[in-house]
Amino acid sequence: MVNKIAAIVFLLAGTGMTALPSPALAAPLLLAQSAPSAATTASFAAFVNDVMAGRVPSNISDTMKAQSAGLGQAKTALAQFGTFKRLDYVREDTMQGYHRYHYTAVFTKGSLGVIFVTDTNGTIDGFFQDQPQQGQQSPQSGPPPPGAPTAPPHR
Repeated sequence: MVNKIAAIVFLLAGTGMTALPSPALAAPLLLAQSAPSAATTASFAAFVNDVMAGRVPSNISDTMKAQSAGLGQAKTALAQFGTFKRLDYVREDTMQGYHRYHYTAVFTKGSLGVIFVTDTNGTIDGFFQDQPQQGQQSPQSGPPPPGAPTAPPHR
């Protein structure tokens, strides 16, 4: 089920972004690990709340808006985790001109590592499943398999 979520969430990233063959082949530039501003985290939480409510978030790129049908699929996939509670900051990095914020999305029935990708203006340009973190579990299927695919942004 977690792989299904990864595939659905990848749909939100837009046609200009493709997956790299291996995360190891694209070494991200790690940034200082201080938490982002409260406004940045609130913007990402608003995105998740909008998706869960079936709304098109206002803080996404035009490319993502053009593919808003994928938001309904993401809503269905994320609903298995229950009610969205919060985002816990993990780390951030940059890759190929994109800023990536790694969070754990905490729901009432489980948690999921996610990445919000922003452009230079801070607009959300991608939303992906992150590599599983120690202790993360899907609500019904147990821990995700090692090496579950992720989709780092790439132009």
